Amino acid sequence: MVNKICSISKIQKGKIDVNSIVDYINNNFSQDISLENLAYDSNISTPHLSRLLKESLGMSFQQYLNNQRVKKAKYYLKNTSKSIDEISNQCGFNSRFTFIRMFKLLEGITPTQYRIIQREHPASKLDVM
Repeated sequence: MVNKICSISKIQKGKIDVNSIVDYINNNFSQDISLENLAYDSNISTPHLSRLLKESLGMSFQQYLNNQRVKKAKYYLKNTSKSIDEISNQCGFNSRFTFIRMFKLLEGITPTQYRIIQREHPASKLDVM
């Protein structure tokens, strides 16, 4: 795993390639990713990486990671019949309760409510992907 993460940050002329780190997050959001591990494996400090990501993304690392996870969860809720537990695990949440809490925080409704709305009104404003 360390070799994978080490390859995400290409340092050229003293600059960190933030896009490579964001790409890594986008492709691995379902894994156990931490800012500390990304920083360590990119050979930069955690606060420095945090600042770089916030400048680039307009939000914190954790906010971005949660947004990516919820975005994928919305896709699964709309397009599959997987259980909430399965979706929670596949999207990288440590528990069903954390998933439901984060989904409600970001979307204003629970995952189950989202699924019901999508089934009743497939072309609603809550559409994703």
